[in-house]
Amino acid sequence: MKSSLCGLLLRSLKLSLMVVALSAVLVPSRAGDVSTLSGKLLRNADVVGVESDHVIVRHDGGRERVPWSSFSPTSQLDLLRSKVAELEKLRGELHQTRDESKALQKTTEQYRQNLAALGGEATPEKPVAPAAGLPALKKGDLVDAADLAAHFKQDLGTAEARYRKQAFRLEGVVDRLDKDLFVSAYHALLRIPGKSVRVVCVIKPPEVYSKVYATRSGERMVAEGERLGKVTLMQAGDKVVFEGRCSGMSDNTVTFVVTRIVQ
Repeated sequence: MKSSLCGLLLRSLKLSLMVVALSAVLVPSRAGDVSTLSGKLLRNADVVGVESDHVIVRHDGGRERVPWSSFSPTSQLDLLRSKVAELEKLRGELHQTRDESKALQKTTEQYRQNLAALGGEATPEKPVAPAAGLPALKKGDLVDAADLAAHFKQDLGTAEARYRKQAFRLEGVVDRLDKDLFVSAYHALLRIPGKSVRVVCVIKPPEVYSKVYATRSGERMVAEGERLGKVTLMQAGDKVVFEGRCSGMSDNTVTFVVTRIVQ
């Protein structure tokens, strides 16, 4: 009974070890002296490979493929346990490495976003047709935020005449969000190539919210209400369409006062 139980345990350990070995890089187990049933002594033996009927052992005399039957059941168990322990250690180190890699990737992306927000890493500006050659702007026309910024950069006078105090729709992608203290409205800064001119949209939140604030990173605008709980009004990366009026440009910042969030 004891012998059959030991044999069953050996087969189970061998099968488990083979599955683990196929999904991991084999790492030599800790060196130790092992004797075969014939009396051959393998000094400083390391298990470097496992097969169904054989074990690959590296020792002081070289490297050889030895049948499992050459070892006593006790020696087989010792070899398998040693190898399983090494593979479990390796698996733990691999998990730790993956976690560290994910954390590093997240930190790198955050630094990249911060650098871009400061103008250190910018998307190249695309060519934009001059505002002077465009048809007259009509109420409800859709204007790209990058085009708006480019027109003010190209020709301030023409851009002021075309856009200032005019009602139209503005589309873009939210780059960052912020809000001044003791002021109900919040600001959505749109993503602009080059960043030499900023486009800031001033948005008044719904009155049902008693508290509105931006997260420290500027990635989200959060609102809280007694019955509505906490909600995210807007976040960086959102593609938006605003309806409102342009207030012109000051200090390289074009201001757009939002009257309605279309999208």
